[in-house]
Amino acid sequence: MINVESPIINTAKLTTVSQLDSQKVFGVLNGEWFRQSKAAEVPFYIEAQPTDLCNFACHYCSYAFRRENSDYASWDFETAIRFAEFVREQPVRVLCLSGGGEPLTWKYMPAFLERLIGIPYLKKMLITNGSLIRKKISPELLQDFSYLLVSIASTEAETYRQTMRGAALKSDTLKHVLSLPSLFSKPGPDLNACVVISRTNDQHLDQVATDLVERGFDFVYFKAEYNYEPLGERLSQDRRERIRETKFQLSPEVAERTNLLTFLHDSEEKEAQDTNQRPECLNLQYILHVMINAVGDIYPCIPRIGNPIYSLGNIRTSQSMQPLKKLLQARQALQKIHEEYRVGQCGRCRFKKYNDLVYEAEQVGMSAFINGNYKHPDFI
Repeated sequence: MINVESPIINTAKLTTVSQLDSQKVFGVLNGEWFRQSKAAEVPFYIEAQPTDLCNFACHYCSYAFRRENSDYASWDFETAIRFAEFVREQPVRVLCLSGGGEPLTWKYMPAFLERLIGIPYLKKMLITNGSLIRKKISPELLQDFSYLLVSIASTEAETYRQTMRGAALKSDTLKHVLSLPSLFSKPGPDLNACVVISRTNDQHLDQVATDLVERGFDFVYFKAEYNYEPLGERLSQDRRERIRETKFQLSPEVAERTNLLTFLHDSEEKEAQDTNQRPECLNLQYILHVMINAVGDIYPCIPRIGNPIYSLGNIRTSQSMQPLKKLLQARQALQKIHEEYRVGQCGRCRFKKYNDLVYEAEQVGMSAFINGNYKHPDFI
């Protein structure tokens, strides 16, 4: 049996594939967690986006485009309290707070976080630009989180401002974000940085990695713009070659705490496997992951977010959390997505690679696993 806190890495049959961060793959490769997920009455992992608002305007993000074509939305206080109580009372194992914007701009976030303190067995994660930690959200409310992922385009002020814009244009924003490691005592959350690579910041990437590690960030993920979201610009072959040929100067200590040397290979999109190997998406098969957006709609499938015909319910319009409790009985509603998966019509999704890795792991058997600690960037 693999300890749930241990990193999950490759077997002999998986040597050509990057290893996985156990916090991001929900512990499914762990035998005990996998059995629990099959019997759970609620999703194992919930990603909540309580607001569409954002105080940044990153040029690699579709936020500005989305705001031109829809109204702002945020959960109300009643929804916040009902959802917090649901997470406290039900066997949810992972809660990730992210956003169609910046989750910490949500008006009720402090009250919501207070109600999540001290829940046994719950891993809490936050994806943020970091600018409002301490300024609006007390670090004490995040101290028992497992994982914080902070978006940082660069450690050079002008590049940071040019890439992330909005509140990033303020003179003290970058300085504040870079000081975040000093706000948390150890043991505390893993504090990771995510650098989305675009035309404005694709220079001196090794210096960015070194700066962030030396400032106390636990790991630095690099991610191509088009892997951040589908509207992002793809890396041209020329740019890929330029990055590949760059002589990155990384000390051994920094190299093991970043994916910079492998992100080009790891970011290649992988299509869904043949149906004879994996006839169903594991996420849909066991409802491992659902996402609840700012409108309140519940989606079991990442590429379908925003399309109401794929929503399995709404936690704002319902007077209870029944839509979440009944997800495992929603087989008829999920059948259309299953069929699209089987014929390879999925949108871009982290589970494509995830399904293949789990399938290979099942073939070699759990006993073949060994310890390791590489964190895979494609599951962010």
